[in-house]
Formats: sequence, structure tokens, C-alpha cells
Amino acid sequence: MEIVGIEINGVHFLPYRGKNNSSGYYRAFMYYCINNYFVHIIMTESLNNKFSLAPNDPVFGQSIFYNRVEGFNGVYFSTLSGNKRKLSIIKQIARILGIEVFVHTIE
Repeated sequence: MEIVGIEINGVHFLPYRGKNNSSGYYRAFMYYCINNYFVHIIMTESLNNKFSLAPNDPVFGQSIFYNRVEGFNGVYFSTLSGNKRKLSIIKQIARILGIEVFVHTIE
């Protein structure tokens, strides 16, 4: 399964830095959330396992070892996930934050 597009609140988003792959769309979604829901992210306990203010937070586990923790505007998240897991994370975060998201995928 590959993520080939993402719509957030009815707006089509381009992948982060033009990387037209699952990771590029995943980053675009995470950056959107950080830009628009910063306070909700840091104040919502159920998101503490997806985001952190510390790049070496133990919640990131193996992502730290493999150097797969990324930061944006002082908030960090892991990119060490397969495509199905990334899709699940996007949907979970969207549900918690009340974001309307549609992810285009191909098998």
C-alpha cells in the first residue's frame, strides 16, 4: 500500500519538499497538525505517544536509534513506520483533533 495523496479539510496537500511518496504525505500531514493545532497537540494526553517537545523522548523508542525522529516548530514525531501504520496514525490524529482527512492510497 502506498499513500499517493492527502486532503485535509477539503484541501489537497502536496507532499513535503516534493517527495511524492508515503513519507512525504505523512510529513505534510504532521506539519499541518503542528502548524494549526500546536496547543491541542501538547495539551492532549492521547497524542503524547505521537508528538513530543523532546527529540529523545523515550516514547520514540527505536526511532531515536535509527535517527527517524523529525522536528518541526519545536514539536517532534517519528517517521519510523510502514505505510499502513502511517495511514493509521494519520486517521487517529485526525479523529482526535477533529480534522477531516482523506488519504488517497493504491495497493
